[in-house]
Formats: sequence, C-alpha cells, structure tokens
Amino acid sequence: MWKYYLSVLVFLLFFGANGAFAWEVPTITSEVSNGEACSSAIGEGGNVITGGLSLKGKCEGGGYPVYIDKSGAIPAFVFDLKSFSFQHNRSELAVVNYNFLFNKTYAISFEINVPKESQITNTWFYMMQFWQGGGRPPIFGLRMNRGESHYASIMARGSGDRGGTSISTVYLEPDRWIKIAIEFNITPVGQGCVSVKTSPSEIAHWCGKVGYNIDDNVKKWYRMKFGIYKGGEPGRQFVVKYRNIRSSNSIDELWN
Repeated sequence: MWKYYLSVLVFLLFFGANGAFAWEVPTITSEVSNGEACSSAIGEGGNVITGGLSLKGKCEGGGYPVYIDKSGAIPAFVFDLKSFSFQHNRSELAVVNYNFLFNKTYAISFEINVPKESQITNTWFYMMQFWQGGGRPPIFGLRMNRGESHYASIMARGSGDRGGTSISTVYLEPDRWIKIAIEFNITPVGQGCVSVKTSPSEIAHWCGKVGYNIDDNVKKWYRMKFGIYKGGEPGRQFVVKYRNIRSSNSIDELWN
C-alpha cells in the first residue's frame, strides 16, 4: 500500500496540487522514431515524443509500427494490422510517462476512424485499453464487438469478470471521424464510475465493478494504450486511425 501513496506524492510534486491534466496529440511536429525496431518489447521502436507525452510502441504478430498521416488538415496516428494466427496481435502506443491514479477523476476525448476495408472481427479486438498489469485483461476501454467491423463498445471489467460490461455502444461509420469522450474515476478496491459521451446530447453514466484490488498483485496505478490489440484471425486486415486525443479533468470541457 505504501507504494500507492508514494505514487500519489510523486504525482502531486510533478503536476501540482491541483492535478493539472492536459495534453493533445498528435501534433504537426510529431514523428515516429525507429519504427523498424517495433517489437513485443515495449519501447524498442515505433515510439513518439509529442505534446509532452512519451508514447512507446509495441508490435506483435501481424502488427505494423504506427505512422502519422499528415496529408490532411489535422495529423492522425494510423495503426495497421494483418492478423496472423498468433494469440496476440498488436500495433499500439502506450502512454508511459503519465500513470492514472486511483480516486481521481480524469477525462479524455478522441476522434477515431475505422476505414471500410477494416474487416469483421470474430475474436477480441481492443482499440483503446486501460491496463493495470499483473497479466490481467484491460480494466476498461474501447472494444470492437465480435461479429462486427464497425460497431464497438466502451466496456469495463473487474476481478472475476471475464467478458466485462458494456457501458455504451457506438457505430463507427466507415471512413468517418467519430468523436468520443470518456470521464472516469476508479478506486483502488476494484470499483469506479465511467461516463461516455458520443454526441452533444447523448451521455451514458455507469458505476460498478472496474479494475483490480491493488493488493491483488497488480499495479497501484493504470495506464492508457491505444491502437490495435486483438486475437489472431489469419489473413484478415484491420486499420484504426486516431486524431485529436485530448485530456482534461472534465468530460464537458472536452466536448466544447
């Protein structure tokens, strides 16, 4: 337990007593470094330093390193995966210099685009995950629904909850940028609340089992990863794009 309180102290010293939490990525100056070295060891390649964040690449199975598309008015991260028969396939970035603390409210928003050529998944497929370690599945995130190519759910999972709970379902219309905002506060004993906004008038509020008790051999904090992380489906192609990933302390601030 003392490690948890030490992490809180470090957070306050670094970000200030008000817990300032604000970043936006990618930017026009963002660049991917050493993409060819991206591997199952996080941070070996495919890394991005942008907007004060250190984003570390991880590639497994049929996952390619992230690249940044700057052809449009707003730069975008592009994750591409040709799924092999490996158990784990991924093309991801992890936010490694910002750990989320328990009993604190955070909010993030992002725009996501799943092109029409991205195929139906018949196994698990996370496009954003919040991870607490310990060899456990994500505690919550954005997951494509099985049997679908463009219908996804914001989901949450706690101890003993194998499949997780769907909080909100969103249609990711092919080749269109869809905005999603999420506000969350998770306790160190596996409970919390999550709110999801998918339009100015649509918001879902949920409280329940989410995360793992910090005394149960897991991290005393949790981390955000985004891109593609999924089970193997030989020969299938999956593509996910992200832009305007922003953070704040309030879901309302992010939607305006």
